[in-house]
Order: sequence, then structure tokens, then C-alpha cells
Amino acid sequence: MALNKTVNGAFEESATAIDNTKNTRAVLVHYKGNLIAEKYGEGYNGNISLRGMSMTKNIISALAGVLVQYGKLDIQAGT
Repeated sequence: MALNKTVNGAFEESATAIDNTKNTRAVLVHYKGNLIAEKYGEGYNGNISLRGMSMTKNIISALAGVLVQYGKLDIQAGT
């Protein structure tokens, strides 16, 4: 299955690509409100909080865009 291959690929490291280490800790894929894929790196699980850093900013930006598209957020409105 393509999804499994993609999720597993997020964790695969190459001994010849030292500069391209991934250090993936977790991958979760949601589709239409359902969790359809989930994988964790060694020592991690669904009960451990992870720092999102820049990833969090990208997700919030995407969600804000959706809210603007549906008229739920007006970015021109004053505070």
C-alpha cells in the first residue's frame, strides 16, 4: 500500500546519507476525521507530548486559511 510505504519512508535512514538524517519521531495521518496511519520512532508512543516548533506554525497557518475561505475568520478586521 502506498500510504504504508510513505509513512515507513519517513523513518528510513541511509548510512550513505549522513547529512540527510530524518530523526522522525512520529507520523500520524488523518483522513476525513479518521486516523488512518500511525507510526512512532523508537522510544516514542501516542502518550508522549512532542514539540511541534515550525511544524505547528505551518499547521496553524493552513487552518487560518481554511477559516478565511469559509468566512469564519476576517483577517482585515481590527482587534
